[in-house]
Amino acid sequence: MKTKQIGYYQFPNEGLNLHFSINSWFNLEEDTGLTSAQFLNEFGTELQKEDKNEFILLDLITDLCLAAARAYAQEEDMDFDYNRFKMRNDVMLLGEQGIVELSNVIFNNTQAIDKVGKQTPMKVAKKKR
Repeated sequence: MKTKQIGYYQFPNEGLNLHFSINSWFNLEEDTGLTSAQFLNEFGTELQKEDKNEFILLDLITDLCLAAARAYAQEEDMDFDYNRFKMRNDVMLLGEQGIVELSNVIFNNTQAIDKVGKQTPMKVAKKKR
């Protein structure tokens, strides 16, 4: 179920909250060694193949969802005891339409790109002494 805030998602079957924030991308890199740009490239490459490997796509979505669930728990100072196997099962229970909705939350989130350190800092006016 998509929430009204950008980047948030709640699994309907478990009520598990995910936040696709910069923290989730940090968790993903820590867990998999892939930067957000590398992840998105790998995901996009697999999606464009004529003979898609559904297991690879499921693994990629599972990794990102787990990182986003952990990010939500960390941001809310909650305990987190979910694992990859529970997450993969939850993703599969969403069905085709649910996975499409989840993907829309993931890939329509403006934070889902590797832009840390690439923004131009704002100029701060110097104070007169």
